[in-house]
Amino acid sequence: MQDLNIPNPCLGKACIQDTGYSPKVGDLIADIEYGDLGVVIDGESTYRGSKCYRILNTLGRVDWFSREYILESCCLISANAKEGLK
Repeated sequence: MQDLNIPNPCLGKACIQDTGYSPKVGDLIADIEYGDLGVVIDGESTYRGSKCYRILNTLGRVDWFSREYILESCCLISANAKEGLK
């Protein structure tokens, strides 16, 4: 992948677990170490016997990630705006 010199969007942000937030469908998250972005497309589910989240990345690929990875190694960039609307 080409290095576009884009700054890591997680710089200065805490991991999701430290914020006490539970990721929701539509949230934009990023890997703290690498800055890779993804959108939560399936909230906490069970996949192959483990609690996981399904994430759509910027390349259009959909992958399952463990709950632990999402909470401990990712930061929240933007929460789904619809969650706040009642």
